[in-house]
Amino acid sequence: MARHSYPQSQQQSCTAVAIMVTLAELGKIPDTDINKPTEMKIWGLTKRSAIQGKEEIMPHSAILYLTSEGMKTELHQNKMITSGLKQAAADDYKEYKAGLKSAQITRSGALDVTTAFKDDARVFLIVGFYESQALKTHTVLLRKDNGKIWAMNPDGGTDTEYSEAEVLNFISGQTNPVNFANRPYLSAGIAYRVW
Repeated sequence: MARHSYPQSQQQSCTAVAIMVTLAELGKIPDTDINKPTEMKIWGLTKRSAIQGKEEIMPHSAILYLTSEGMKTELHQNKMITSGLKQAAADDYKEYKAGLKSAQITRSGALDVTTAFKDDARVFLIVGFYESQALKTHTVLLRKDNGKIWAMNPDGGTDTEYSEAEVLNFISGQTNPVNFANRPYLSAGIAYRVW
C-alpha cells in the first residue's frame, strides 16, 4: 500500500487533506492530485462557512463528499466520550447533530480498532485540542499497513506508526491531552470509516 502524507496549507483544511489523501490512496484520483489546488477545491466545496475561524469541514459534509466520489462510509461515535465535547462546544455539537440528521447519516457505536480497517478502510479520527481555553477539533487520518496503524496528521504532514493497543488506548478517552500524531490531543469520540 502506498501511504501519503501532506501538510495542510490552511488552518482549517485538515479534513480536506484527509479526503484528498484517502481518494489518492484508494485509487479514486491520481497521486499527482495530492496538491494544494486539489486541497483547496475540496475545502471550498465542503467547508462549513467562509467566515474566518468557522471554515472547518463538518463530518456530514465530508461523508457526503466522499460518497459522491463513490466511497462507502460508516460513522462511529462513543457517546461517553462525546458527552464532554457536547458540553465544551455545545453550539458546534448541535450543528454536528443537525448536519447528520439533514444528511440522513446514522451513528454506530464506538469505533472497533480490530475491525476498523477491514476492506482497506481509512479512518477519519476526530481529535480535540485547546486553543485560548476553547476546545477545537481536528482530523487525523488512520490507515493500516503491514499490521501497524499509521496516523497521518495534516498539521505538519507527519505519518506516525502505532500499534492497535496504542490507538485503542488513545480513542478510549482521557481527561488531559496526550501526544498522538505528534501533537497534544484528546479523543473526541467521533470517527468515520471510508472504503
